[in-house]
Amino acid sequence: MILIHDIRLPLSAGEPQAYEKALRLACVPRGKVSHLGIARLSVDARHGQPKLVYTVAVTLKEEGEEAACAGDSRSVTVRGKTDLSVQNGTLPLTHRPVVCGLGPAGLFAALLLARQGYRPIVLERGPALDERVKAVEHFSTTGELDENANIQFGEGGAGTFSDGKLTTRIGDELCGFVTEVFLEHGAPKEIAWQQKPHVGTDLLRGVITSIRKEIESLGGEVHFNTALTGFERRDASGMASSPEKSSSLLVRLKPNSSEGGMTSGMSVTTPPGETALQRMPSSMYMNAVFFVAASTAPLLAQ
Repeated sequence: MILIHDIRLPLSAGEPQAYEKALRLACVPRGKVSHLGIARLSVDARHGQPKLVYTVAVTLKEEGEEAACAGDSRSVTVRGKTDLSVQNGTLPLTHRPVVCGLGPAGLFAALLLARQGYRPIVLERGPALDERVKAVEHFSTTGELDENANIQFGEGGAGTFSDGKLTTRIGDELCGFVTEVFLEHGAPKEIAWQQKPHVGTDLLRGVITSIRKEIESLGGEVHFNTALTGFERRDASGMASSPEKSSSLLVRLKPNSSEGGMTSGMSVTTPPGETALQRMPSSMYMNAVFFVAASTAPLLAQ
């Protein structure tokens, strides 16, 4: 994608004039253009006569030609696709990885694991989206709160009921990867170039469900209405043990619904002396066996 910045035009000008000036600055023939869009629009009234200031996004039919368009102009930059590479661990996993929570962090942790062939198991204390929407509507009508199915818990996490603004202050290149995944799953194409992209609540719900279905299609499992309540360390004989002697973790689960959820513990093997919790400084640690990809505070407070 080519971004042409600082296109200054009078207040009477519109998008066609901005596009024309952008292509002229970037030396791009109209016939090579696949799409034009407004990435940013502001007003500069500092020097007496107010001006519209545009940033125009241009995509070419041949993406490989975009890099040559930047040239020597300071107003023209090229934004490439994010190349996200994941370095796998060196030891084979005895058990499948487990992701706790299907909010934004858990959703993308499970997606990356699934795409790498790990077939993750996802535990989510709340329900799937359709059931969750009904619970939220019921709360709005009656005031009766379901502690496990509300605007905080359930498929997609708290952001599912936001208005779908994809804003962040971190400026990380991985934001581009998130945008690309959203586009692959039905988000509006405008989010690729807008400075303040906006998916919209209704579309966002479909995007989240689509990502979950990709995880499942790649062999992952999502267990709704299943809360993580704690961990128990076990040695090779199945007896409780200290962290130094433990060879596995037993995950204590609590089904929140008679219709679903896992009803028994799950053994997750870890190297002796190195428990998964001790080896997990971040939400995604590719050499660990157990993945906590969301805040554990509400999950452990049962």
